[in-house]
Amino acid sequence: MAQPLFSGVGVALVTLFGDDGCLDADATAAHAARLVDLGVRAVVVAGTTGEASTLSPDERGELLRAVRKAIPPGTGIPVIAGTGAPSARQAAALTRDARDGGADGVLVLSPPGSADVLPYYETVAGAAGYLLPNMLPNMLQPDSAMPMIPVRATNARRRTPDENHEDTFFGMADSP
Repeated sequence: MAQPLFSGVGVALVTLFGDDGCLDADATAAHAARLVDLGVRAVVVAGTTGEASTLSPDERGELLRAVRKAIPPGTGIPVIAGTGAPSARQAAALTRDARDGGADGVLVLSPPGSADVLPYYETVAGAAGYLLPNMLPNMLQPDSAMPMIPVRATNARRRTPDENHEDTFFGMADSP
């Protein structure tokens, strides 16, 4: 069984904006550092709480880099990036950007209106550095050619027409 990415309190950061409505990545990063100083054990950047849907991919990258700089690798505090998106293609691109930008893991909300979320998560897992064998789609294997980061699949019941994704999520539970 894989070790948890962190234990204790993790916080989904709010994203701060200036008076002009533009992203204030530095203020958000400073806020994240203050929370860590107060005992938070992980932070989620650009999740649904963090106004992710209002950020461009470039702004998401800027925000992740700023928070990662404020909470450097080696501190023992994981920085987790929200990479859920309306399409698997978009979520995979955001996941690759997060992996390359220093995220320790990704939190991926299933897309709105999707009756079958497995292909979506398979695409995201591939972008996170896992090979997906055709015969065993729920068993992820590391791709030694690229770094891997953990993927945490999540589902907001109000977003999907089929609220019974339990079989899909239980099937993915045995994967790294």
